[in-house]
This record gives sequence, structure tokens and C-alpha cells, in this order.
Amino acid sequence: SDKHDPAIQRPLARIKRAVRDIEMLIDTFLLLARQEQHPDQDETCDLPTIAAKVVESYCYLLEAKPVDVELRAAGSGSLQAPPSLVTIALGNLVRNAFQYTMKGKVEIIAARGRVSVQDSGPGISTSMKGAGLGLVIVERLCERMRWRFEITSEPGQGTRAELIFTSAETNKADPAPAPA
Repeated sequence: SDKHDPAIQRPLARIKRAVRDIEMLIDTFLLLARQEQHPDQDETCDLPTIAAKVVESYCYLLEAKPVDVELRAAGSGSLQAPPSLVTIALGNLVRNAFQYTMKGKVEIIAARGRVSVQDSGPGISTSMKGAGLGLVIVERLCERMRWRFEITSEPGQGTRAELIFTSAETNKADPAPAPA
């Protein structure tokens, strides 16, 4: 039957993946648009829970690849940030790591107020940095939320991307203390 014909199965799997990617992208843009209209200043979220969900939703990108995923979230606790936006930012970083790592390891480490994604993929050349839509979304999001986004990469050595969520308190421009 056609169902088990590899000539049909492979392109079908590719189409399914493309549709899933487009759906996630549409969800991302809808969430971003909603945030524009009603920014959620007081929302909090649990970083380890979000990290686990993100890993689960993108693990299909690792199918049949010898890649280990390690998720460490010791004492990272809750974060003052909208869960939808944290999910989008971290999701894009995890997706990139899973997509481009062909073998080795991807480590997602959630700590207090920050999360990093480290992979053993091909690394990002300087010319490629601005190419991916995912990274552009993360950069814009961080600008808007006043989070820090740091990415270090050596071609052939893998990539480390880190999101540093500054709390809402530190975002308010405090007047400089008057000299005593």
C-alpha cells in the first residue's frame, strides 16, 4: 500500500514538518501582536516547566540523530515575565540547536533569572547571524522586554545562546541617588 512506500513517506514527513513550523510561526506572531496591545507586566512563569515543554515540542527535529538532550533546572524557580514570550524566545533558541546539531549534545540550563542553550552543532558564522528569522524574533523580543540576549559561537565548535531576564524592577530607570 501507499502508506508504507518510502517514496511517499519521506516527502510527506517533510510537508508535515513544514506545516508544523508554519503553525508555530503563526502562533508566535499572534502572541506578539496580542502582547503589543495588552502587555502583561505582572505575569510570572516557571522557567523549568517552560523549558521542558519547549524541549518536548521540538524533539521531532532530533529524530534519528545521535543527539543527547540534557535539561538542567536547579533552583531557577519562577520568573517575572509573560510565559508566552519566554516560550517564544527559548523555543527559537532550542529549535535552532535541535535543527543544526547533527550529533553530540544539546544542553539547556535554567538558572535564576536566566537560561542558556548550548549545542555541539556547526556553529554560526558571523555572516549567518542575521539570517535566521528565529534569531531576529529573539532579538526583537529582548529589545522590547529589556532582556539580554547573548550568543557566542565558533564555527565547528557549537553555539551557546543565553537569555538573561532582567526583572521589571531593574527596568524602571531609577533616579541616581543624590550625593550625600
